[in-house]
Formats: sequence, C-alpha cells, structure tokens
Amino acid sequence: MHELIHHSHPDRSPYPLLEWPNVPGLPTGQVNRSDDEVFWRRDGMPVPVEYSSSPIREQGENPGRGRDLL
Repeated sequence: MHELIHHSHPDRSPYPLLEWPNVPGLPTGQVNRSDDEVFWRRDGMPVPVEYSSSPIREQGENPGRGRDLL
C-alpha cells in the first residue's frame, strides 16, 4: 500500500517506508494515529488524510509479532 498511495510527503519529496512513524509499532502491537499526512491519487493529486493503524488480534495475540513485516 505504501508504494501506491503513501510514497511521498505533502511537498512531493520521497517518503521511504522506514521513515513512516507507524513502522516501529507494527510488530509490537502499538496503535498509531496520524492527522497530518497525505495519500496520493492515481492522477498524482494529494489527498489530506487522518488515520489510525492497529494490529489485527487473534485470540488476544498479535499474529504479526516476530514476523518479517518489512
């Protein structure tokens, strides 16, 4: 998803996945929120977004924990 819609900062400079603040929380199960980023439409226009990301839980466990998510 990152390469398709979240690849650049609002100023159009590259936004590498590893610079995304939510990445460190993925394997730990941390919930993250953002209110100052953009997603990019197919026609190249930015769309201001607010979003949150949280792990999918299976029986109270984080199934992504310990996996190579990147």
